[in-house]
Amino acid sequence: MLSFLEEMELNLNISDGFSLLAVIIAFVSLYRTRKQNEFENALNLANSKLAQLQLEILEREEKKNSSADVGAYFYLDGKSNYRIAVRNNGKATASNVMIEVRVSGEDRSPIIKSDLADKFPVKRLAPEAEIYLYASITLDMKPVFDALISWVNPNGETETKELKLSLPG
Repeated sequence: MLSFLEEMELNLNISDGFSLLAVIIAFVSLYRTRKQNEFENALNLANSKLAQLQLEILEREEKKNSSADVGAYFYLDGKSNYRIAVRNNGKATASNVMIEVRVSGEDRSPIIKSDLADKFPVKRLAPEAEIYLYASITLDMKPVFDALISWVNPNGETETKELKLSLPG
């Protein structure tokens, strides 16, 4: 009879050992599953942020492709004739383009008024197109000018841009 109890105790010890091993395996599996879920959640968050950034880039590109970007610069036409070029650097046509140029800190303009009145406002300025204005530069003028350009994009939105223009050379 004693051998039966000893055998029973031995069986219980082996069963307990297997049960303990099963519990350890379950906890390890649970720990690994939790770590894997944390990693997947972090990966999903990163993918979400990346998708948001890609969407913002696409929206900026779409806006850039559907809007004008009008600028201006001085250039020397010949030996001493200064001109101002107004250029659409955007990918869409600008309409109702206006420009105002003043000597920095002063209330006078280098643009010849009759030339400005004849050419502006520009009804339509296509991409890569330029329009030229004669400038009358005197020796007492500062070489830096403030320019204010405004235009209407194809979507009806009015844009304005402030620039600093300087004489070439």
